[in-house]
Amino acid sequence: SDTFEIKYTEVSVELGEDEHFCDEVIYTLDAGPGAKTYSWSDGLTTQVRDVTEPAKYTIVKTDQYSCSVTDTVDITLSMSPAINLGDTNRVCVYGQPSPFTLFAPEAEGYEYLWNNGSTESSVLILGTGLYSVSITDDFGCFNEDSSYISIDSFALPNDLFVPNAFTPNADGKNDLFPYTTNIQLPNYSVMVFTRWGEKVFDSRDDINRTNWDGTYKGLGTYNQAFIYYMVYEGCDGFLRTRKGTVHPIY
Repeated sequence: SDTFEIKYTEVSVELGEDEHFCDEVIYTLDAGPGAKTYSWSDGLTTQVRDVTEPAKYTIVKTDQYSCSVTDTVDITLSMSPAINLGDTNRVCVYGQPSPFTLFAPEAEGYEYLWNNGSTESSVLILGTGLYSVSITDDFGCFNEDSSYISIDSFALPNDLFVPNAFTPNADGKNDLFPYTTNIQLPNYSVMVFTRWGEKVFDSRDDINRTNWDGTYKGLGTYNQAFIYYMVYEGCDGFLRTRKGTVHPIY
């Protein structure tokens, strides 16, 4: 008679489904117990390992009888949508009515949700207040930002348009330079000179009159160009200067 023994061993491994991470990878892979040796594709030989980089990770798990199994998991990474609305924004709408539009960054696959319920990439600003938006991309990566918007309908914009001609003919249209209404704001002034440097108008001489009617010493000025020099404070609080030529047209 004779006797022999059959031993059956089963070694298995399951790393799980592929994983995608937003902004950084923090993950732990566990090949499970019951093996004599563990061999990862990047050289590690432990059962459990931490993952901090996107890559394909493959494990070969071998038992004491040299039976081996293998599995692979793909770890991917992408960055969440970048948003910077600014903590606070002072919006100057001098001479212009509200509303105006606040824009979030755009990219294919982005989904938007504003705190007013809008799902568009931009939102109408109807008044002073806190506006926030969250953006989710195709991978489910998420980011949000908010900004407190203050609307100043009296402040001048940073880039102020100055016309190069006006028509002081008393027809009610473009009769004054640079604007038809007085600008009663601090740090604003405009001076007008002849080509020979003679000053014909200075708004600092009369705080109630910040525009020129095209006259000099009570008489109209005809067929000549004048030089203007303007100082004003922009919406960002910085002083700016503008200079150029202007033509009274009758």
